[in-house]
Parts: sequence; C-alpha cells; structure tokens
Amino acid sequence: RVSELLSRFGTELGWKTSFEVKGHGARMGRRGVESTYLEGMLKTKIMVVSQRDHWEDHYRLLEALVSGACVFTDFMYGLPAGLQNGTSLILYTSPQDLKDLIQYYLTHDDERIAMAKKGRYVAMAHHRSWHRMEEVVHVHQMSTCANSKHAKCPYMVHANETYA
Repeated sequence: RVSELLSRFGTELGWKTSFEVKGHGARMGRRGVESTYLEGMLKTKIMVVSQRDHWEDHYRLLEALVSGACVFTDFMYGLPAGLQNGTSLILYTSPQDLKDLIQYYLTHDDERIAMAKKGRYVAMAHHRSWHRMEEVVHVHQMSTCANSKHAKCPYMVHANETYA
C-alpha cells in the first residue's frame, strides 16, 4: 500500500505525514465536506493520490489539485484534460521514484509551488461540475472562465475569483 510506503519514507527521512481520515467520513461515509478535512488538505505541501485501475480520473485527484498542494499520482494513460506530467502534477512509476520525487520537491519550493498553482488552475478552469454538465448538454465544455479575468462567464459563483 502506498500509505505504508509513505509512512516508512516519512520515518526514514523525517517527513511529516498524515494518513488518517479527517471528519466523519470513516464512520458515516462521505455526504459532505468537513472543515477538518479541508483544513488538513490546505496545510499539505505534497499530496499523493493513488488510484486503482478503473478509477483513474477519480474526483480525489481533482479535489487534491484544487487544494493547492503539489499533487503526485500513479501513472495513468490519458490524464484529465489540461493536466501535464511535470507541469501541473507529477506521475510516479515506482516506490523509489515516488520517494526520490518527493525528496526533490520538498527541497525545491519554487518549482513545487508553481506546479501546485498550475494544477489548481487547470482543475478550476476545466474540471468543475458545470463543465461536465456542459459536455453532456453541448458535447464539449463551453466555459473556460479562468482563462482570463475578462472572459465572459455565465456563472456568478466565481465571477470574482482570481487565478495565477
């Protein structure tokens, strides 16, 4: 399990790691967003998302990207639209690769933060719930509101959001 590997790496290298379920999810299942869950995500520098076969492009990947952390995920064919390995997230291929990449990005703050910002931008600009609705109704995504602060956006909910 990836969590066991990360725990071992954390002990070996002095990383602060967290694997526990935040909020009520462990007892009740997930029916909403707990503030403790969000707080945990927002304090994270690097988030590792391990996806099982047939679960690629799961909401947890996009949720991690939106958190603002630098996201590492296991290799998958066909990344979600707009995401690129080494630009907006990191794909790892083995336990040693994961360990080496985490060590690198923990010591290269500027690169890690730039990648996290790009990943968050892509998730917010192309992977919100209304983007999926647009694809169902119109066959393709219609709004890319985050591409420019001057873009015409039909959604009031993020009219004043900024991305950079």
